[in-house]
Amino acid sequence: NAGGHDVDDIAAIIPCIKAMVSTSWKHKQAGRKMVLKIHCERKFTSLGRRIAIDDRERVAVERDVEFILKEVPEAVIEICHVSDGDTIEAIRYYQKQGFCVTGEISPHYTEYTNDDLYEDGYDGTGFNSHRFCLPKFKSAKDRRIILDAMVSGESWWHYGDDGACHDDNPVLEKGVKINVHGITLGGQTQLPEAVVSYTLEQFAAADQLRHAQAFLVDNARDLYGFQTHEEERTVFFYQPWIVPEVHSKSLLDKTSNCKVAMGGQERHFKAAL
Repeated sequence: NAGGHDVDDIAAIIPCIKAMVSTSWKHKQAGRKMVLKIHCERKFTSLGRRIAIDDRERVAVERDVEFILKEVPEAVIEICHVSDGDTIEAIRYYQKQGFCVTGEISPHYTEYTNDDLYEDGYDGTGFNSHRFCLPKFKSAKDRRIILDAMVSGESWWHYGDDGACHDDNPVLEKGVKINVHGITLGGQTQLPEAVVSYTLEQFAAADQLRHAQAFLVDNARDLYGFQTHEEERTVFFYQPWIVPEVHSKSLLDKTSNCKVAMGGQERHFKAAL
């Protein structure tokens, strides 16, 4: 998937995937292969029929990932921002079969469900555009399955930041969350410190804080073959704080004011600077 455009014929890129598992690259360490990152957001079937939006990740995992594993069993695959409980079970199945398939979990998929898109934040009903993200949130059951996987301590899950800062200015044509035509772009404005704090809170609630370091850092570094250096560590300590409502960020030679998805919430862990 690239900007919403599918790779229609996966067979055409199999030679590239084969090269990825045998080619030396600058970050490669002993036993490490180049990782194939897949956004499982396929929009159309191979015959051009549109796939229902809630089924897109499941269909891509069942069709594309299994095809790749059949053709290149030694491939190292990372499924980006898992949003579907079926994907969690599929990855566990692939792991049991000896394949190297991992899942990137973006924590907002453990916080929200599809219904949360229609809560306006003031006890009313309305489309909450600043929660809207692709792939779309699924059911409460999916959210629970992903949350349980995140705090499980299983080594094939790792943290993924999934922020997209869109200017909160609906009178513009483009580069904004909602444009003058009323079209809403997917993607949340996230503050990494707030998302990491939320993640630590979930590990603490599950009495699994001992696994937080692996999920947030070590599993991904191991997958990509990076060493962890002591001076690179960020320490979080317990200190309640309120997430800002708006985040200013320089985008395309201008400063954009982006509404933060967790804005106004109290978080309990803060980074030591």
